[in-house]
Amino acid sequence: MDKLISANSIIKKLIPVLVEKGDMCLLGKIITIIYSEPAAFDKEKVVKGLEFWKNYSIEWVKKYKKDGCEEKAKQSEMAANAYGEAIKEVEKGGVEE
Repeated sequence: MDKLISANSIIKKLIPVLVEKGDMCLLGKIITIIYSEPAAFDKEKVVKGLEFWKNYSIEWVKKYKKDGCEEKAKQSEMAANAYGEAIKEVEKGGVEE
C-alpha cells in the first residue's frame, strides 16, 4: 500500500543515522532519490478543484433560495461546507495537530 509521507521528515530522520555511520555519500544519493520522486498528488490542483465545487454549491444555494427551495438550499449549503472542510484538510496535509 502506498502512503503519502513527507520527504523532509524522512530526510531529517536519515541524516543523523547516516552521519553517525559516516556514510555521507549514501546520504547524498538517498536525498537525490527522494527528491527526484514525483509528488503523489498536486496539492494546489486538488484545492483548486475543491474550491470550484464549493463555489458551485454556493451558487446553487443562492439559486435555490431565490426560488424558495429551502431544503435544496440547505443541502447545497451543507455540500459547500463539506468542500470547505475538505480544503482545510488538504491544506494542512492531513497532519494531526
